[in-house]
Amino acid sequence: MGTKRPTKTTKSGRYMNPTDQARKEARRKELKKNKKQRMAVRQAVLKGKDPLMLVKELEQVEQMELETLAEALPTSKALREKKLKMKETIDRVVKCYEKEGDKDMVEKIKRSMVEYESRRRKYVAYYQSKKDIQMDNMLELQNIPLPDNIPLPKELPPKSGSDDTHESIISLVSLPSNVSPQAPPSDK
Repeated sequence: MGTKRPTKTTKSGRYMNPTDQARKEARRKELKKNKKQRMAVRQAVLKGKDPLMLVKELEQVEQMELETLAEALPTSKALREKKLKMKETIDRVVKCYEKEGDKDMVEKIKRSMVEYESRRRKYVAYYQSKKDIQMDNMLELQNIPLPDNIPLPKELPPKSGSDDTHESIISLVSLPSNVSPQAPPSDK
């Protein structure tokens, strides 16, 4: 809403008819009353929601979102938006209880959110490791087609966290003397 204009003039500054002035003033009072009613209804709706159930639902939405990340479904965007709306609702419920001075409920909700965040981190780590394992399975050395004249090693070296795996694989494969090992060309 903009600035308050006197009820005696219009937007262009012209004088208003007294009947229109009364109508405009009544409309302003009605809007003010309606705003108070809307705020009261919002507060009642927020109080009617169980914040601990909201946190559980948020956790379920998070799990569904993580499960759909691997497939990149169109529903993943809807799940992200739903998760954001649920977090906003929980924040509004917390503010509502803070206004009332119900410190016990505020602490209970905040504790529940901290527990949710720790479980969420575990879920993310689990699904990330699951995704990494799937990628590793797809990139197995046996699945890579090689020319027939290059012999394959009988045993693979143990996996290590180092970045020189490319060199170790090349050192295991005996290359003809006219071929030198090189890193694959990078796309820039």
